[in-house]
Amino acid sequence: MSKPKIYYAHPIELYFSEIEAKDLKFLSRKGIITNPRSIKFQNMIDYIYLVKDHEMVYYRGKTWGVAFEVLSALTFEIPVYSLDINRKITKKQCKEIIGIFKSSPYYEDDIKSFKTEFPEFYDRFLKILTSHCSHK
Repeated sequence: MSKPKIYYAHPIELYFSEIEAKDLKFLSRKGIITNPRSIKFQNMIDYIYLVKDHEMVYYRGKTWGVAFEVLSALTFEIPVYSLDINRKITKKQCKEIIGIFKSSPYYEDDIKSFKTEFPEFYDRFLKILTSHCSHK
């Protein structure tokens, strides 16, 4: 059985940190990791395309970028796990992620970009944002 492809969503502030090193060691036992710090894209939607190409997302942190990656993964029906609690994201955490995403100055632009790039998933994305993570 092949190892799953894992996207490791975390804030730039954790790049090259001890926390990142610990997370990568933990995740390496679970699958093949994509660490976005090694990729330089022009905009956030490029990272969302990368998320879509994975079988699981593990996240740490509470930033706009992490929130967009997590919400996109949920939209694509990719399982999301919190490294803070070492289990699937809870409804409470998801609500917090939604709040972070909605408070971003990029919120409107991100919604438009998502609609343009992933029109077939747009309604589901909005449903997650408005129904407080009823993604099941």
